[in-house]
Amino acid sequence: MGLILDIYEVMHQLSIWRPIFHSEADFQFSLAWMIKEQYPNCDIRLEFVPEFNPNLHLDILVILDGKWIPIELKYTTKKCIKTINDEVYVLKEQGAKDQGCYNYLKDIMRIEEFRDKSNKFIEGYTIKITSEISYLKPPTKVNRQF
Repeated sequence: MGLILDIYEVMHQLSIWRPIFHSEADFQFSLAWMIKEQYPNCDIRLEFVPEFNPNLHLDILVILDGKWIPIELKYTTKKCIKTINDEVYVLKEQGAKDQGCYNYLKDIMRIEEFRDKSNKFIEGYTIKITSEISYLKPPTKVNRQF
């Protein structure tokens, strides 16, 4: 069975349209917009709270033929100022790579919760984009077991 939502193509088209974002909220809105453009019959919800967990705020819920495709996002940046197409982007240093990785793992757990608790779930995604090169390198500290 193929993917219901071709997230790879959506992200490719998004990278052409928007190679950089002001914030995670900007990324969230832009991705939702791109999904809606490519899948006009879907419904989109931002910051969706499911009935099975009122403390969970999902970044994007795509509803396609009554089925759910939850998407969690992370956008971590390195401090810089860039101008692209006459628009200035002022990105802050977000640091704490270990916390960033942990938060991404929590996103995976949120998607798994949708999979386990909703019969409407058909597929889900976690997406992390970053301008911080250290995320591509292995950890510098060795984990110790106690």
